[in-house]
Amino acid sequence: MTNTKMVTWHFFRRTAEADLWCAVPAHQALPGFLMSGDWHYTAHRLDHGATPPGFDSRAAAVAERFNGFYLFQLVAEPRGLTLAAA
Repeated sequence: MTNTKMVTWHFFRRTAEADLWCAVPAHQALPGFLMSGDWHYTAHRLDHGATPPGFDSRAAAVAERFNGFYLFQLVAEPRGLTLAAA
């Protein structure tokens, strides 16, 4: 059976390490470390839309289930995402 649950992900980028990203599903509370000022909101997308290079939807689903968020490393500049102003 396939999981058809639609997820909207919010993406945050670490200010000092721009290749380190955090994805948080819209239905989850934001983890406290995102409020430290070291992260900024970057983009959002539905699970059928464009994702940043390095985002693995299967790994994200597992991480979200256990942690409520998914940390990953960007492997190239994102294309196809509407990025928020820094």
